[in-house]
Amino acid sequence: MREILWKTQFNIQRLKICVGKLLSDMPEYKRKGEHLSRSILYHDNFNNQKSNHGTLIFVKQQKFLKQVQKELSTKGGGNVISQLTKLRELLYKTENLHVQVVGDMRKIKNAKALWLHNFLPATKKTKSSDEAEITPTDVLTMSSKFQKLHDNGENRGYIFPCGAIETGYLNTSCNSISTFDDERWASLLVTVEYLTALEGPFWKKIRGLGLSYGYSITPAVDDGLIYFSLSKSTDVGKAFEAAKDIVTDILTKKEEISQVALECARSTVICDIVSRENTADAAAMQAFFHYIRGVGPEYNRNLLTKVQKVSEENLRKSIEEFIAPLFSTERSNMVIVLNPVKLKETIKFFQEKNIPLKKIDSLDNHICPK
Repeated sequence: MREILWKTQFNIQRLKICVGKLLSDMPEYKRKGEHLSRSILYHDNFNNQKSNHGTLIFVKQQKFLKQVQKELSTKGGGNVISQLTKLRELLYKTENLHVQVVGDMRKIKNAKALWLHNFLPATKKTKSSDEAEITPTDVLTMSSKFQKLHDNGENRGYIFPCGAIETGYLNTSCNSISTFDDERWASLLVTVEYLTALEGPFWKKIRGLGLSYGYSITPAVDDGLIYFSLSKSTDVGKAFEAAKDIVTDILTKKEEISQVALECARSTVICDIVSRENTADAAAMQAFFHYIRGVGPEYNRNLLTKVQKVSEENLRKSIEEFIAPLFSTERSNMVIVLNPVKLKETIKFFQEKNIPLKKIDSLDNHICPK
């Protein structure tokens, strides 16, 4: 690892090949509706200078890579190698590194000192093993710190026509849980599973009716957001309205919550949590995640107990607090990508539902304005 991280030499010819490969992948991204809609959503949800979500959008990367390619073609490769070297120094500062070693530490003498003296480069070594100190940051900075959803209170809905796709794609997002130790996390996990399960409400009334092949609700704790998406939809408007009706009917008790389905949802979530530690390697990885996320070693065990206690009342409360806002642009962002043939009727449909959509004429100008 020491050789790879600190002793790798950057080569101009290899860099040209890498940049060329990355650029060759870009046209494919422009033909993927789900990737397009998620990119637009990330651009509007996150700080475009400080967050990975905001800076790694493929439109920005394409522009950046073309600049790098141009600079590499100059004599000596311009400043690319010096910039990469500086970037490596910033990334691999000791305070930025988190190293996990799995094993019986009782059998290894001076384990901490061994790592500091054999892993770190010579300029970062301490004088003796007695002086070896490890001072990492407590937790990493999560994407939620750079989230800007509705920071100015405006309604935001966008629609982008793309002739390269045949069906429709929709993504919405709204504020959600931003810490893994939130007491509402277990209830939200069960609620999402209840709604999206095979033969569940969404499956029957969205996919079952042929409105959309794919659908999902994804709570992203790192982002502090929850996402709802439709993919390969034959009618984005009707599919969105069907999902909204399902949520509304459960909240108003027009549709009763099935106790059998609720128990199945709890069981599925429990199986998912248990499977995270089904091997020694997986258990070690979970321990590392727990450290990064700032939760204790008993986190999964405690989460299992909470999931078992999720009730019908908890489910409705989670729907009201986290799921229902996904269907209102007053509290969420919406992005639709579809074939131009469906553009006018889709805009009209959402206008009638009091959801204004702004057309994006150029993706490059929207994400990378001059």
